[in-house]
Amino acid sequence: MAIPLQTSMPEVYTVAGDSAEIFGDTYRADVNMAVWQRAVSPALNAECDALLKEGRFRGCSLSLPTSQLSTLSEAEPVLTAYPALSSDIQLLADMFSLLFELDAVGLRLTP
Repeated sequence: MAIPLQTSMPEVYTVAGDSAEIFGDTYRADVNMAVWQRAVSPALNAECDALLKEGRFRGCSLSLPTSQLSTLSEAEPVLTAYPALSSDIQLLADMFSLLFELDAVGLRLTP
């Protein structure tokens, strides 16, 4: 028995929202990207600016088991001086790992 071929691809969309719950939309077949549009704290903004102005951060690439996300500053010591940034990265990595039921998360940070 012949199976008809699909001749056109379904439309895919990017969705955005002001709540982290928007990430759940990535499970929809018609969504290829979910964007969390959020305001960041002044402390986080200041730390990002300071890190970039400092000039010694050249980027990093690492993989951490989800059970060790709280040790991000140990894995990338330059982040020790930036607790708000480190905490925000940990939060996002934790959310991502929960959403996709991961045992480890890969991080690539670039200036």
